[in-house]
Amino acid sequence: MKDHATSGWRRLKDKALLALPVILLCALFAYRTRLQKESGTERHFYETAVFNTRCTLIIYAEERKADDAFVHVTEALFRLHNALNRFDDNSELARLNNTPRNTPFKCSDELWKALEASQMAFQETEGAFDVTVGPLLSFWKHDAKDPEEDGNALQKKLDEVKARVGFNLLALDSRSHTVTKMADGVQLDFGGIAKGLALDISIQLLAQEGVMHYLLNYGGNTFQKLPQEHPYRDTCAIANLSSETSAQPRLLIHGVDRHAVSTSSNLLRPLARDASRTVGHIIDPQTGKPVETEYDSVSVAAERGWQSDAFSTAIFAKGPALAETIARNVPGVRAFFIYPDGTALLVPEDKPAE
Repeated sequence: MKDHATSGWRRLKDKALLALPVILLCALFAYRTRLQKESGTERHFYETAVFNTRCTLIIYAEERKADDAFVHVTEALFRLHNALNRFDDNSELARLNNTPRNTPFKCSDELWKALEASQMAFQETEGAFDVTVGPLLSFWKHDAKDPEEDGNALQKKLDEVKARVGFNLLALDSRSHTVTKMADGVQLDFGGIAKGLALDISIQLLAQEGVMHYLLNYGGNTFQKLPQEHPYRDTCAIANLSSETSAQPRLLIHGVDRHAVSTSSNLLRPLARDASRTVGHIIDPQTGKPVETEYDSVSVAAERGWQSDAFSTAIFAKGPALAETIARNVPGVRAFFIYPDGTALLVPEDKPAE
């Protein structure tokens, strides 16, 4: 009997070899694990890794169409990864960060779209989301080993770092697709929006490939457009990150079909640890300090991936008041705050959760 999953992957691999540059092939860990029928619809499962995170795609389509779509999505994801990877000294972002002030930097399509989305996020969040946060991340990771140590001296150094943070220190030229840093030491970090951008790029490509239904999960940033008969077509489960049990209680939210959902929390991926305190990776760009909250996590549902990703970060930093403001100004946005005791706050309270 023919092994459909194996033969499909072989065909997919051959296409990838032809389509992807060698530099991408060296980093590509992608595979297709199974093919099955679900309510008469073929379901194909794929996995790859970008931005140091696992990315899964479930595509409901004929086998050949699903394979082709996955190859094209993977190509685009790695182009985005290579543009925005701040940990790669050869990435486009690294070159931008090393460019002197008052020197226009010509952007690729990937970097330019990231800058445009980041500018909109900065405006919609009233500055609470800011990709120029790079100097603050470096400060708290390397320079401020103990946030409580010598408060006055620490604050003085922090004020000096904050002078290099602010989207207003970037000049974007939409005609030439160039960006110019207006001060020395400005460093960009797209960690709070990159996976959301990856969702948006994937959604656009899947539509171009004629794929009508799918579920994307890029490191916890999700977008679903499931078949009408799917039992969970309009539902998303959010984990209680503070639970230490294997069966974590989950918040079920509804009305999320064709919406992106992203979660921000400081419980995972600490920026630094010392004897007195763990420094969370989410920094408030306006205060310059790591965010401390009474809630454990914030999840945001939005129509665009970049919105859910950036807004969840900003709302985690600023709280329900900013969530109310964004929800009034941006159609389709909802925020879900989860507290240590498992209770939840929904903003706005227009759709039920369980």
